[in-house]
Amino acid sequence: MTSRLVVWMGKQAIKRTFASIAEEVGCTEFTVRAVFSDYVNELEKTWGSCRERCSRLRLRKRRRHQNNHWRFQRKRATEPIYQP
Repeated sequence: MTSRLVVWMGKQAIKRTFASIAEEVGCTEFTVRAVFSDYVNELEKTWGSCRERCSRLRLRKRRRHQNNHWRFQRKRATEPIYQP
């Protein structure tokens, strides 16, 4: 099995069923599962796990929200109070 075929099978396994890929390539469904498992492990090494990325994004979003809230409070505190 060529490395190009392995990469193609990994990408296709995200979109299609293992059985359809196995039938098209001419291998067993177990082989496609193993290739997909390796493909996902490689993606996690390069990109980090989804849970880690999502938690980092949530933390960033929460900090951004807090900063905006504090800016608003500071701006409001410095504005003169209108008294007719």
